Amino acid sequence: MVLLLSFLLCYSVLFAQDDSNSRIDRLSGGIIGINLKWSGEFFSGLGSRADAMGGSISTLFSDAEIISSNPAGLGFARNFSFTLDWSPPLIIDPGGIFDLKKKINDALIDAAENNSPEDAIISDIVTDAELNSELDMRGGLKGGAVMYGNEVLGIGASFHQPFRIENQLNMSGMEFLAVALDDGGDELQRIFGTVSGNFNMKFTMESSSIGVGTKISRELSAGVVFDNFNGDLNFSGTFQPEAIISSAGGDTRAFNDPALIQYDSLFATITGDWEGNASRFRFGLGYHPNRDVSFDVVYAAPFKMELTGPFKMVHNSIRALNLDAGGDEEVLDVDILVEDNLTKTEKKVTAVPSVKFESVGLISLGFSSSWSNYIASATYTKYFNNFAYRLTYQQSDSLMVEEESGSIYQGAHLNSSLRVGIGIKKLILGTGFLLGNTFKETIDGDDSEPKVSNKDTFLLPFFSLGGAMNIGSNFTIDYILGLYSSSFLRFSTTYNF
Repeated sequence: MVLLLSFLLCYSVLFAQDDSNSRIDRLSGGIIGINLKWSGEFFSGLGSRADAMGGSISTLFSDAEIISSNPAGLGFARNFSFTLDWSPPLIIDPGGIFDLKKKINDALIDAAENNSPEDAIISDIVTDAELNSELDMRGGLKGGAVMYGNEVLGIGASFHQPFRIENQLNMSGMEFLAVALDDGGDELQRIFGTVSGNFNMKFTMESSSIGVGTKISRELSAGVVFDNFNGDLNFSGTFQPEAIISSAGGDTRAFNDPALIQYDSLFATITGDWEGNASRFRFGLGYHPNRDVSFDVVYAAPFKMELTGPFKMVHNSIRALNLDAGGDEEVLDVDILVEDNLTKTEKKVTAVPSVKFESVGLISLGFSSSWSNYIASATYTKYFNNFAYRLTYQQSDSLMVEEESGSIYQGAHLNSSLRVGIGIKKLILGTGFLLGNTFKETIDGDDSEPKVSNKDTFLLPFFSLGGAMNIGSNFTIDYILGLYSSSFLRFSTTYNF
């Protein structure tokens, strides 16, 4: 969706600004295919019990999954415990649920209306795009943990895949017909074009952890965990537009016309393969005044991951197009079109050496209690640092002479969250919210002052149903049904021995 809207924005610039002498006579969305594969859990770690308790970081239950919430629980561990985290697969059509088709077609209409003189748009010049969309919420094994503890020390280790996303975008049959006019409103040039292309992207993050915990006193324990993260981002794409430019005098030139001996080409290719890693420490305290009450404190350090590797976007642009045109300028320079025999293009190469991901740090305060068959918990979390990415880019000409450079810093600043849970052990209702705001800062060329977009505040709700079922004396199944997890359903199997 982001790529598609960016592509539409590019063609909006092609069709000129409101003040320029141009209009759009035809804009067709063609056929768009989107296949998104998502696997991961937002705002949660390994295992499902803590999430089922409304986000509690409780040390009341010292199973192996405690290594991902409060490592102080390792100090209360006894004997061996082994946990596996699972999620069943689910495939849905996001086009109907998230109304993607309407959003894409609204963007087409806006592109036509915003880049033509008033009253120049005829209602039937925009043809809706046909959307074939699929969201594959991938199931399978999400991670596992093992733990051993005695009266002196508890140790644990885990592996986990907190995030994985794959996107496949294909588009064909997108058409546009733009007309350049003189001051008297007479037609000078017509540009007719079609666009087809594909874009594939895959981002995977893996984590592994090792931790220790011990009792400081009978009621108090402390623990520390070392987390290691590995990220892999690769993508490829090819877009092959075809266009014909004709003048009022009947002269016609075509791009990408293999029937001609010499012709200028229009294309864009994108390739990239980035890898990187990062690490952090987490510290925890757990206090049990009695066996049914727990107070927990957790600190997780922020971390930054820099993904590096080859990345290149190569494309040809039409010399007569002024993509930086202001409100009083023409985007399409007719004089250059005629001078260049209508179809002159030039090669551009854009390189991004790396992208840096920033993850937030946090401090959490938790309380949980159990009595009879009931459970109640509450967790307050304060975040610091940003959840964002940062990159720089350089654009060069065919001789690799730098023409343009800049940087982008975009993400979200998370403020705080509150989550509560209450119910019986087999069915717990969890709810809460997270507060934050989005931001984007860009620096173009030699500008020292970043351009800051408006910060949008958001409130992200939490809602879940979960619980635990004991099968025999040593085997437990925990489950959670809620937002922000792949398949909306996740469960853990734990064996204690």
